Amino acid sequence: MLALWDIIFFVQYAYIALFLGLYSLEVYIILKQESSRSQFRTPFYKLFIIGAILDINFELLATIIHRIPMSPIMNGIFAHYKPTLAMTLVYGVAYYLPAAQEYLNIFIALNRLTAIVFNAHHNKIWHYLTPASILFTLTVPLISVWYLFLCPIVSIPVQEDNYTYYIMTADVANTFPGISPPLRTAILIIGGASICLILYTITALWMRYVPGLTKIDVDKRLFYFGATLFILNIPCAALQISLFQLGPTIENLFFAYKCLPFLVDIKSLLPPILLFVYNKSIRIKCYEFFGMKQRVKRVSERSFSKTVGSRVQV
Repeated sequence: MLALWDIIFFVQYAYIALFLGLYSLEVYIILKQESSRSQFRTPFYKLFIIGAILDINFELLATIIHRIPMSPIMNGIFAHYKPTLAMTLVYGVAYYLPAAQEYLNIFIALNRLTAIVFNAHHNKIWHYLTPASILFTLTVPLISVWYLFLCPIVSIPVQEDNYTYYIMTADVANTFPGISPPLRTAILIIGGASICLILYTITALWMRYVPGLTKIDVDKRLFYFGATLFILNIPCAALQISLFQLGPTIENLFFAYKCLPFLVDIKSLLPPILLFVYNKSIRIKCYEFFGMKQRVKRVSERSFSKTVGSRVQV
């Protein structure tokens, strides 16, 4: 008989495959556009692609370090586990990727602000800022997680309801006793969320109160994409921080590792869903990919009646 967590994780694998498939399709659509005047050949979508690479790889690595060890039908391979350099690298990269995503979210918020507040100079600003933001996103997070690449990864067996589960965790306490991973996580998440809140608030107020803004050539829906993603991530971030602040007992750690995969799924799998919802062009391209001509016609006719103006800057 399957354990409850086996059933839960099989359901999880199903929706992960679905949404990672959508994520991959959106990246394919964006990369396929060859025209330099396409809305997909802009800084926002370059940041989106970097985010997709981070999220997709994180979901794959999270399966190795979180889902399989917590699934009794598959975790037998961890029964005789011994720390290895390979697992240390997998674990370190798995925690580096969401840290990088926190920084990337700041640049996405900044991109939306400049597109609306500094519209006339937006393209010039991001001509220089795009490579700098990508470099920053991929390097600075190492400051937060470098120690994980030097810690042995241990396996802690836990018995519950006649099933054995394994918690894979870095032995930070013995390797770097002066480092507090929960504190570093809290600083990263709260700091990133605070900066994003400021940027999105300024942008929203500008959109609300600056006269004549409707005449500016800006795709506000991509602002709604970023703002919605930020708002929906707030409860997940708060729960994630609270889980890391639990006392260092096996029971608390076991509870945290049951919840974490679902919290990180929300953060990693929301972007493709929201882009599909807010971006008409992406929806049309997805429908065309699957040969859904009636859907394409319906979306095109609906949007034609609402069409305004000139080329969009994103």
